[in-house]
Amino acid sequence: MYKVYKIKDKETGECYIGHTNNMSKRMSSHRCNSKTSSRDIMARNNYDLDILEYDIPDKQTALQRERHFYDITDNVINKNRPIATRQETIEKNRETTRQGYYRKHEYFKEKKRKYKEENKETLKLKRSQIDLCECGSYITHGHISTHRKKPIHFKLLSQKKYCEMMKIWSELLRV
Repeated sequence: MYKVYKIKDKETGECYIGHTNNMSKRMSSHRCNSKTSSRDIMARNNYDLDILEYDIPDKQTALQRERHFYDITDNVINKNRPIATRQETIEKNRETTRQGYYRKHEYFKEKKRKYKEENKETLKLKRSQIDLCECGSYITHGHISTHRKKPIHFKLLSQKKYCEMMKIWSELLRV
């Protein structure tokens, strides 16, 4: 027989709602598993365990009853909603993806800012370094990518190729 239970933190009021057919095994899992959403409550070791409903005959009914208590209880910290509808699952995934994107975006933005701050002088020297472009122009390193998109680069490049081609032809004709 299944039971629906609630673990409530006495300090924060956070609640975890769950169901099980083996209470001692499930409580052990809450204490030992670092991936459960109840881990913070269990770590503080100041909680009440309430059995909300006893003697539920099957797992599907237990899930339905868990969902009922999930919906009517405040401050629930469960990661997963019991018997989530397709729309609820889509919304949760969308929100999780959005949060992950912004978290990563902010992390890399901060990392880039820190790198630029720590290597300010090195980056300044590198940008001011003068490079020889394949078209024959001398361009600062910081402007080389912009230069390569300009018409003058293509014009000089085609002239250089034309000169190289004429040089090869003149050498072939001499032989």
